[in-house]
Amino acid sequence: MKRKGEGYMFHLLLFRFVLYPLDLYNDSAHYALTVFRKQFLYDEVEAEVNLCFDQFVYKLSEQIFAHYKQLAGSIFLDKRFRLECEVLGFNFHSYPRNNRYETLLKQRHVQLLGRSIDLNKLINQRINANMHKSVELAICRFEGNDITGIVVSIKL
Repeated sequence: MKRKGEGYMFHLLLFRFVLYPLDLYNDSAHYALTVFRKQFLYDEVEAEVNLCFDQFVYKLSEQIFAHYKQLAGSIFLDKRFRLECEVLGFNFHSYPRNNRYETLLKQRHVQLLGRSIDLNKLINQRINANMHKSVELAICRFEGNDITGIVVSIKL
């Protein structure tokens, strides 16, 4: 019988192994060139790797950004509000659960088709772009409101 949250914990334990399936592409590319001796097969594998890895970095950076955004929001959540929620019976985690992004963020040399890729740098570039968009959105909302928006912003 599964307890609540067991699937989540299992997911976290496996998260650090997410780069292992990408090694299959290395093997496929090696076989395409050495065993089958077909350049077009290698080109197909390379195109697939580029697409998959780009999507992987995009989704991973979105998840990391969302996690730390939730963590920042939870830190600034009013303690009285938390107490009122507990009194009313709302059971929520005041802080997001622990994650396993640290191991992925430490990856500086991911070998993929003979290339060494700095995963940390790619994720940082995407997160910086997300941060820039969020700040732009906040500024646009602030500038689009009347003077009462300033009072509301100060109280936050």
